[in-house]
Amino acid sequence: MSRIFLAGIWMCLTACGIDRTEAEQPIAKVYDTYLMPSDIQSIVSDAATPEDSLRIVKSYVQTWAKTQLLYHEAVTNANLNLDEIERRVIEYKYQLITHAFLQQYIAENLDTLITDNQIHAYYESNKANFELKQNIVKGLLFKISDQTPDKAKAYAWLRSRNPSDWEQLRSYAFSYTQDPVISDTTWIPLADLIRNTPLRNEIKNEVQFLATQHYATATDGEYFYMLKIFEYKMADQTSPLEFVKEQIRDILLNQRKMSLQHQLEVSLLEKAKRNNNYKITAD
Repeated sequence: MSRIFLAGIWMCLTACGIDRTEAEQPIAKVYDTYLMPSDIQSIVSDAATPEDSLRIVKSYVQTWAKTQLLYHEAVTNANLNLDEIERRVIEYKYQLITHAFLQQYIAENLDTLITDNQIHAYYESNKANFELKQNIVKGLLFKISDQTPDKAKAYAWLRSRNPSDWEQLRSYAFSYTQDPVISDTTWIPLADLIRNTPLRNEIKNEVQFLATQHYATATDGEYFYMLKIFEYKMADQTSPLEFVKEQIRDILLNQRKMSLQHQLEVSLLEKAKRNNNYKITAD
């Protein structure tokens, strides 16, 4: 296929006022199957340059031709059960259409409001299903440079078990941190908290660390990292509600989706029976 011919195809697709009979001349032919300009119009962006459009069209035509040749060879020479393939194609088509319809129906009818009371009730009734798989913490992690003032005070607050000193540490962290501070407002896996810090080399045994210490420090040669643990939960313990709140919300929404689909199926079946559009003829 010549460059001039392909360039002409691109012009047919993008130029205004071209004669329709010219535009509908086939681009390519494989046995009795034709590729028309209208078949490829959507593959070329309006923002594409003529050179890019030419390249895209040429690649598409070559791929189309290979596919058609393989298909022709398969249906004419291969020992295939074409009836079974056709049955599966029809079945897949039904699945695609019904899935798209269900997605649309659920989007239009699903009540997505999940209250905190509903989340709490589900959590209390299903605590056994929310066993932690990893150690999680509420903590304060930040890093400071060697030039940061009052490092000695920060270190004293870090080691302290006095809640008033923790507030001093928080204020210090937010005033001098070199990175966004991860504070004690959210549960987070300890491994995730320290993953990109030198602390991962200091804390070899998470269980031992959490059971015996409430702070850690480390340096990468440029910055000094401080970690303060305020609360923790070990793996195999029941997860705090806050940690699984979004998971429960997704569970409740999924239950509603399944219920909505079931109600629709029952409703359609009953309607079909009333209108004599459904009956089992075999004994």
